[in-house]
Amino acid sequence: MKNNCVFCAIAANEIPCFKIFEDEKTIAFLDINPFSFGHTLVVPKQHFSGLLDIDGDELDSLMEVVQKVASRIKEVLQCDGFNILLHLRGLELVVFA
Repeated sequence: MKNNCVFCAIAANEIPCFKIFEDEKTIAFLDINPFSFGHTLVVPKQHFSGLLDIDGDELDSLMEVVQKVASRIKEVLQCDGFNILLHLRGLELVVFA
């Protein structure tokens, strides 16, 4: 596992996940222990130690994906909204009804 990082291993397809979005820079997948139905993690494929380590272009790309994924989850699940939580390694979308 590269960098001893589970998210890097998921992005490299070394650990399976239920992927809901992927492009050249980002992967989004359902959380293995969801807080709520639709709980999704959106992480950059490149390893970063945290928010202050991500350059502006990478952060812009990540937030564009968060917006796309959140919009689609809200549409499909017909939920009232969602919370976006920033963790050391990525962003989580926690859906609420």
